[in-house]
Formats: sequence, structure tokens, C-alpha cells
Amino acid sequence: MRAPFAAIRAIHLRVALSIAALLLVSSSVHAQSLFGCNNAGDLFILNTVTGAGTHFCNLPTYPDPGANEIEYNNVDGSAFLQARDGVFSGQMFSLYSCGAMGPLVNTGSLSFNGLEYVGSVLYGTGIPNPCAASQLAIIDPVTGAPTIIGPTGQGPIAGLAWDETANVMYGVTGCSQQGPSKLVVVNLTTGSASVVGSTGKNLGSLEFAPNGLLYAGGDTKDGGNLYAISTVSGAATLVGPTGFTSVTGLTFASQALPVLVSRFDATPTVRGIDLHWSIAADEKVNGFRLYRRSGDESPVDITTQNGLITAAARSFVDEHVREGESYEYVLAVITDDREWLSMPARARALSGAFQLYQNTPNPFNPLTSIAFTLAERSAVALTIYDVHGAFVRRLEGSTLDAGRHAYVWDGKNAVGMSVSSGIYFYRLTSGKQSEMKKMVLLK
Repeated sequence: MRAPFAAIRAIHLRVALSIAALLLVSSSVHAQSLFGCNNAGDLFILNTVTGAGTHFCNLPTYPDPGANEIEYNNVDGSAFLQARDGVFSGQMFSLYSCGAMGPLVNTGSLSFNGLEYVGSVLYGTGIPNPCAASQLAIIDPVTGAPTIIGPTGQGPIAGLAWDETANVMYGVTGCSQQGPSKLVVVNLTTGSASVVGSTGKNLGSLEFAPNGLLYAGGDTKDGGNLYAISTVSGAATLVGPTGFTSVTGLTFASQALPVLVSRFDATPTVRGIDLHWSIAADEKVNGFRLYRRSGDESPVDITTQNGLITAAARSFVDEHVREGESYEYVLAVITDDREWLSMPARARALSGAFQLYQNTPNPFNPLTSIAFTLAERSAVALTIYDVHGAFVRRLEGSTLDAGRHAYVWDGKNAVGMSVSSGIYFYRLTSGKQSEMKKMVLLK
């Protein structure tokens, strides 16, 4: 029986959506985003207009989990967190994945409530016991070792924020037993702090935004609200509730400086989503990781099962995607000293409408994959014909669920004999819908 080849249509190539982003490695995935944390170990993104917080991921787990403060380094893209109140330890971590970027380190006899980078120098305000006055110190984020500058005379100072325009370090006190928090100015040379004024609220964190506004997060007694703080009077103005019981730490991830990854593409294909990247040729790279998130899901390392992607690789196929769903990817470049994170590339997986895709590879010898999607559960027939329209083999003839399906043809006919080189056609039929494409077997 011959197929009606007079009706064979020309093969139309589907134009794949490809979203390319110039990747600045030392930037966070969410450039210009305000991040918050709490003692439960949650990392969340805050809306600076409404105050609402959206859970992003869970911070590295300690023997006693939680985070008292977080700080992002806009110079090299790393982040540092101090464990919850009363714990004398900290750790470098990835602001995108919440994965640890170094071992847990001891911060000496001080538990740091406030953290703030000024350039590449990490300042912290630490206390030896709850509600004590803070000491100002410089912290080595790799070893955790603090270098004491001097006593602040205030405190505990629960948050620090550097005003790049005025070159002033602000702090906010935070101990509910001592009444409402005070806004202070901290001298980076001596450590001493002078009071600007009362905020009128119980606060636990402080951070400047690129728009010049100073934000603060409420502690447990306050209920975890987000506030805007006046640098003139110290007064707090409610922005809105975050949805979390407290905001113990704040950090703003702004734009990056050095460029390491020059290209990162995410392209939906019949295989899933193809990812391609290019990096600076003079960089020594140990390998790559890929993080993926969709909707409100936490980011996941999609390369975990296979370990690191090799340093020579410049592509990866994410085959485990859901039809029509949007995904955001971040490339992590692994060097000797840390994990560098890129800006995101986004793509939407192909939808589940009835569609037959071009086989891959093509030409082939002797194996090729034929994929298609179904909009609904239906009976299908996937059949192969030779160039004359003669039946060669049926790969599928049953009822299938909606979604993506793929079959491999091994170049053999219905009786198991290898066929000769040449042009072949494959047809997908589902109810009243039918589509056919051409392929070439080249031995």
C-alpha cells in the first residue's frame, strides 16, 4: 500500500525562542534585588514597594540552623552569612542557590549581628553575649577571623549599611529589651558610634538600595515588617509586611564588575532546553554547574547526579522539563577559589500542542530519535515509509497520554532487517490530525 505522497508538505523548521543574556559573573542572579533572611534559615526576596517577601531558598544548614545576617560582595559575587544569634560561626555561600561556597568558619569570641562590605572589605559588629554593646571589626570571610577596630559604645548593632554617596556607615541597634531601635553612624577608624535618632520600631537589619533609600527589617517583636529609614532623623516609615516573622539580615545584590562569561543562551528544542555558553579564554576553570528554577520553586542543581560539567564543555541539554513551562537558568563557573554565578537565561519549554518534530540526528546511521507532542490523550500511529511510499515499519500504534514522546528508529524494517541508505518519511497520525517529515539514512 502506498502513502498519498502528493500531499507531502515541505518541512517547516520551527524557529526556537532563544534568550541570550550578557553574563557578568560577579553579579547575583537577581541583580538589583533586596534579599532578606531570618533565624529559620530562609532566604527571601523583598519587594521594596509593598514589603512583601518571596521565599527563594534555604540557607546552608548549621548544627543549629538559621542566619542572623547576610551580606553580598558586589566586587567578586560571593556572599557571607553569620549564624543565628549567639552562634560564633559564619560561612561563604551562593546567593542564588544557597549552596555553601566554603567551610563553616569560627568568628572567634564575637557573634556578628551586622555585616557590610565596603569595597572588598567585610565589616561586622559583633557581641560576646546577647544585648551587649557591639565591637566593630573587619572579618576575613574565608577564615572567619575578626580584626577588632574598637568598641561602638552602642548596641547591639543589628545591621550595617554603607552609604556610597556620603561615605558613611550607618547602623541600627537591635535588642527589644532596650526599647525601640536607634539609627547610628559608625566611625570605621575608631569603631565609635553616634546616635542619629530613634526609629520608633524594633529592628533587626539595615541596607541601602541603589535608589538611595535606606531600608530596615523588623525583628520578631515587630513582626517582620519592612521599613524605610530617614538618615536625618532615624524615623522608620512602614513599607509593608514581609510575610516572615522576622528579618534578621538584609543585603542588596547590585550590578557586577568583572566579565567572565560573555554569552549564555537558553533555547527550547524537542530534546528539552539547550544551554550554550562562552567564557573568557584566559580564565582557569575547573568545571561548571547549572542551577534551574521555575515559578516559586527553589533553585536546584540539575548537574548534581553527574557531578561537575567538564571545563571543556560549552553546552548542556536539560531534558527534564515540563511542557510549556518557563525556566530560569544560571551558570556557575567553578574556579580554584569559589563558584562564580552568571546572570540568568530564560526559556519556555515547547508546548504540548500536536506537533511532530524533525528527527535527530539527520542524516543518521543507523539510529535516530523521532519526537512529538500530543495536546491530549489519544490513539496514535507513528509509521515509517520509504521514498516510494511503501510501508517500512510502525514504531508506535497505541493510546498515549498528552505530552512529549520520543522513539528511536534503528534503521530496520518490520521484520528486523536493516534497510538501505536513502530518503525515508515518518508520519504521525492522531485522530483527524496527521503530519509527516523527511529523514535521510546515510551509511
